[in-house]
Amino acid sequence: MDIFSEKIESLVKQLSYAKYRKLPGVGGQGASRTLEEEAVYSPNNVRITDYINSTAPKFIMGTTPLNDQTWADFKSQLRNLGIEEQIRIQQAAYDRWLKR
Repeated sequence: MDIFSEKIESLVKQLSYAKYRKLPGVGGQGASRTLEEEAVYSPNNVRITDYINSTAPKFIMGTTPLNDQTWADFKSQLRNLGIEEQIRIQQAAYDRWLKR
């Protein structure tokens, strides 16, 4: 698995926390995104989640073959939807949390 795939997997896991605007933390105290970060994160999150929710089942059910080209296309579309910005925002929130 390449580093981009690992980051995508990590971000997908974090999406379940998105509605709370919190990253996992100690004792329920999580790292929050700033208002500026949230203004970027929220709309990107909707688009990315919708794309993953519509594409992943096609891979799983076999209606879209999973091969090098379709995987590259999937990652490219995630980049176009702002996945790298999402990762940067989540990392910044986590880094702030670590400095507490």
